[in-house]
Amino acid sequence: MTTLTKTIVGAGSVTKKEKVIEVNTKLFNTTVLEVQEPFPGYYHDIPVSKSIKSVFLLVQNSFYPESILRATKLVKASLGLDFDAAYSRLSFGSNKDTHIAIRLVKIKAYDEIKIIQQAYSDAGIEFESELKFDISKPVIININRVFSLQEIGEGVFSKESMAEMKYISIKKGGNWDWFEDVTNKVKNNFHRRNFDVAHTVIFEKGGLNEMVRVFDDKITNDELMELQKLYNRFA
Repeated sequence: MTTLTKTIVGAGSVTKKEKVIEVNTKLFNTTVLEVQEPFPGYYHDIPVSKSIKSVFLLVQNSFYPESILRATKLVKASLGLDFDAAYSRLSFGSNKDTHIAIRLVKIKAYDEIKIIQQAYSDAGIEFESELKFDISKPVIININRVFSLQEIGEGVFSKESMAEMKYISIKKGGNWDWFEDVTNKVKNNFHRRNFDVAHTVIFEKGGLNEMVRVFDDKITNDELMELQKLYNRFA
């Protein structure tokens, strides 16, 4: 008998906490930030890379996801640069002061940032004036995404284009504070802590999928299922 592999395809978001630094190569009087540690919970040996990581262009809070998507289509057509963009929200400080941003990945040179910003401005996007944030502490980042995941075990999914990125289904969800509290309990009851996680929600026909994105190129399916049980236990 043939067993059908479950596939999850849908829009959703990933929420994580990361350290950011300021980028000086930008349009005058705007705020541009770059992620310093893309996977802060992952402690295995990572090759030193000088490549540009995720970059965030802060825009006026009046812009909605569809506005960013429309502008991105125009920008890509006009520039011919190979980058990916996504609508994002960044929350700063203990009061979670939230700002809208365009998240860019696959930027090949810092000089491209100014060019991309100008193209977004020409497409009608207005950037926030240069703001003074306390970025000494990690920032909560929420990124809109489209997902296509294949099930590799019961409730365990993989992203085909990035094998070290796994997703586990969980029964409950909540805000970032809830997720961080549950994650601390999970890591305190797991046999190791050197993996990175993020809270993920995916909307598809039939409802909402609550998931945990796990980044670790050495984790096994058995360990993923153990993590799943712990998240469901402490959720």
